[in-house]
Amino acid sequence: MSEASYFSNHSLGRRWPWSMYHRPIDDTIRGFLEPLPRGAKVLNVGCGMFLNYPELPQHLTYTGVDVDPRAAEAVHQRFGIDTAVTSPERLPFPDATFDATYATEVIEHCEYPERWLADVLRVTRPGGRVLITTPNYGSVSLKLIESTALEVIARLQGFTRRGIHPFPCTAASIEALARAVGAVEPRAKVISHGWVIAVEMGVAP
Repeated sequence: MSEASYFSNHSLGRRWPWSMYHRPIDDTIRGFLEPLPRGAKVLNVGCGMFLNYPELPQHLTYTGVDVDPRAAEAVHQRFGIDTAVTSPERLPFPDATFDATYATEVIEHCEYPERWLADVLRVTRPGGRVLITTPNYGSVSLKLIESTALEVIARLQGFTRRGIHPFPCTAASIEALARAVGAVEPRAKVISHGWVIAVEMGVAP
């Protein structure tokens, strides 16, 4: 896939009707980042094409990381920010590197979500903040849409969505996981017409 078509595929989330799902996520990320002080170091885990970067607070220092080297390289070339390629469970950064870390639509893809989230907390400084968003599998309508319309679209593109999310989350399960790996006061809220969970948590001092 060329870089142009790769960007085009990712940009669908900014168009209606996909924006009904993705726009509230972008709004939540901005609200999470805006209070951070000038120059604070922010990590976007699973940055993909980082298409919302121009809309984010520009007083911060961003780093993007992704399992796909095409994404990491394309983001660096397009926006000039630091990027890195990561393995699914171990981030390539020292402990306490970032003031805040966020990941959108990543944890549901993890075979070992507890290891992944523990590592996200590891690279965030004590007293820092973490934001995770993930599909809400407590939503009946989301599960129906995924098993019908989205599966049809996937089949037309030559793949299936079955098994794509080995860790389907509910608000209760993601909060419980965060507490289990040592996060401070994880608080989940449901956004995007009930289809998405956004959970913010602290890192122990």
